[in-house]
Amino acid sequence: MKNEEKGVLVGTDKNQEWLLPWWYFHYSATNTFPITFGNFGMSKKALAWCEKRGSVLEAPSSDFVTKKEIISSDLRKKWDQNRAATPFWKSRPAWFLKPLLMQQSPYQQTLYLDLDCQVYQNLNPIFDFSNNPGGFSIAQDPIVCFPQSKNFVFPPNITRYNSGVIVYQKNSPLIEKWASYCLEKNHLFPGDQDVLEYILSTEDFHHFSELPILYNWSTYFTQTLTHIFQHFPFPSLSDLIQHISLSDLPSFSFDLLKYQELLQKELSLDNIPLDPKELPISICHWHGRGKENIRNSIEFLKILSAYDSF
Repeated sequence: MKNEEKGVLVGTDKNQEWLLPWWYFHYSATNTFPITFGNFGMSKKALAWCEKRGSVLEAPSSDFVTKKEIISSDLRKKWDQNRAATPFWKSRPAWFLKPLLMQQSPYQQTLYLDLDCQVYQNLNPIFDFSNNPGGFSIAQDPIVCFPQSKNFVFPPNITRYNSGVIVYQKNSPLIEKWASYCLEKNHLFPGDQDVLEYILSTEDFHHFSELPILYNWSTYFTQTLTHIFQHFPFPSLSDLIQHISLSDLPSFSFDLLKYQELLQKELSLDNIPLDPKELPISICHWHGRGKENIRNSIEFLKILSAYDSF
């Protein structure tokens, strides 16, 4: 497989392959970059579908991922408590394969996307963010899902990142380190993202850039901000924070102040719109249960009818 300048890498197994037509429909509406599909264990029909639309890269075996019964009972208990809403143990093998697949990308510059990422715009500008000494860019994750200092091996108050959207250069040292940790230390971490956050917070990797969260916009943001806007229709987020105590707001799953800080930096605006419909979102990331909203939507059924099904 020849090396091309820029391309997109996605990966899936048979449990998530149902997202392929939906992902491709949105991606191909505004983009023509070549696609490589990572095979984490797809069905034969899904593989054939991918081969018609790009190249297929076989992921290595996941036999290196530590089995549940071998992991310490203390960690098993904590992970089960915090990941109860997801098919956690079933998903871990594919998660830890991600950086190993990323090492094998045929492109000089690669945009890795989780399959539950909905692309809204042309993605050519995103590749420039990997032009840094570490050849790596990732968005912060202001979502507060788990108290990391209590549950995992993180130091307190680390910066959280989301590994669903990453742009990187071939032979990025950070990708190499991440893959090495996933191979050798996965018994200490719930998933690949936790490994990456640990490396970024404890290792000497300062030469990477932060991707704007508009390139990894969480559906949690939309759901929460829409709910807040319906109850507190202020014109901007700063007006809301100025006039309403955060304790008066409905409970939400991300750091509102951090969110405002990131967007002010990215958009060079003091007044960030409270209504998410007014923001120039490039990629929307559907997390966890949000994927069921995709499957149950009328749009999804229309997309399936437009493509050969598997």
